Amino acid sequence: MDSRKDELIRNLGLEPLSREGGYFRFITKFGEGSGSIYYLMTETEFSHLHKLTSDELWVFLEGDEVEQTLVSPEGVVTRQVLNSENRVVNIKQGYFQATKINRIEKGYALVSTVMSPAYRDDMYTHGADVKWIRELEEVQEVL
Repeated sequence: MDSRKDELIRNLGLEPLSREGGYFRFITKFGEGSGSIYYLMTETEFSHLHKLTSDELWVFLEGDEVEQTLVSPEGVVTRQVLNSENRVVNIKQGYFQATKINRIEKGYALVSTVMSPAYRDDMYTHGADVKWIRELEEVQEVL
C-alpha cells in the first residue's frame, strides 16, 4: 500500500524540483501574470536556501509542521513555523528562504505557494552560490 506521501506525488503529478529540492507541480497562472504551485517536502527532500525577486505566499495544506529559515538582506537570520494552526505566511522579495520538516511524524509536508508575477528561472538565486550566505553558520544545514 502506498504511503500518503507517495499518493500525493502520484495523484498531484509532482516531479522532483532540481537544485531547490522537494517535489512540485505548477498549478495555474491567474490574474495579471500570477502563478501557483504545489510543493511537497519529505524527510530528505526540502527547499534549500534560495532568494526570489518577488514576494512568495506560502499556504500549509497538510502533513508535518515545517520550519522556514529566513535571511534578511542585512543578514539577520530568523525562523518561523507553518502548520495546521499557522497556515499562511508571506516571504518578502530579497529574503533568502529555506523550508524543511520540523518534526517528522507523517514523513511529508504539502504546501502551495503563490507568486506575482509567476515564477521564472531568472527570479531564483541559490543560497550556496552566494559567498556571504555560505559563511553564515546559522544556515549551514539548509544550504
